[in-house]
Parts: sequence; C-alpha cells; structure tokens
Amino acid sequence: MKLADYLYQYRMTPTQFGRLLGVTSRSTVHRYVNGDRIPEPRTLQKINHITNGKVMLDDFLDDSMPACANQQTATRGRGAICYPWSRGVVGEAEVVEAGCEDEPTYSPPLVRALDVLGNRAQVRGELFVLDGVPTDARGIVRAANQCLVTQSMQKIAYPGAV
Repeated sequence: MKLADYLYQYRMTPTQFGRLLGVTSRSTVHRYVNGDRIPEPRTLQKINHITNGKVMLDDFLDDSMPACANQQTATRGRGAICYPWSRGVVGEAEVVEAGCEDEPTYSPPLVRALDVLGNRAQVRGELFVLDGVPTDARGIVRAANQCLVTQSMQKIAYPGAV
C-alpha cells in the first residue's frame, strides 16, 4: 500500500504521521509520499511497524501514483499531485504546493479520543498532554481505548495504539 493511501485511509496528514515517525521536518514525510525520497532502512522499519506491515519498501519503489491522489495543473501552469489532506483547493482535490503549511487539524480517530478523555487531555501547540504529562497521539488514543473498554465500547482504531 502506498504511504499516501495509508494516510488517506487512516485520515492522517503527513505532519501527523511525521510525529508518529519521530521526524522533525514536515517535508520529510511529504518527500516519502511524493516519491522524491525513499526512507533509510531504520526509518522504513518504523514505517512498517507504525502501519502494521501495510507500507513496505516495494511501495516506495513503485512509481505509480497513489489511488487517493490525482494530477492537477497548479498555479503558473505547473503540474501538481493532489492529495485529500492538503491545502489549496482545485476542483474537489487539494493541491500540495511548496511552502504550504498543514493546518493544525486532527484525524477523526484522534478527535474521538480527545472527546472520550474530556478534560484529562489537552493540546498545547503541537504537544499532547494527558493528566498533566506530555504524550503523543498514540498515548491519547491508548488512554481513550482504556476508557472505552471499561464501558464495553468499541476501541478506536489508530496506528500504533493497540
């Protein structure tokens, strides 16, 4: 499965996935998604682990366009690959342009987890805080799933949060 299709299926932005991956530059995941760069072996292992084996080396070597993307003509006549999570609407797709920053939106599973936790979880800038302790998105979903299990409700599916 292409990384872009994985992100689309799990309603994540490249920036959100980058946080899970532990990369500091938002452009790194964009380069992986666009096929401009193939992850180093250690990073590839992390991607494979986070995606539960759904994204592998062969997916990065495959030069076909992801199923969730389409080709659009962007500003100044340049071609652009359009992804559902990016800014700059062209028709029903959205254009990825160099220099655009992702808006601070969260995937539906993460929004649900934050709702389940209520006042226990806060977002401070790019940092998640659970019961006063810094954590990541997976920690938020794990805690929400613990609450849901005690209420005999279905867990939230989220990469890396079992």
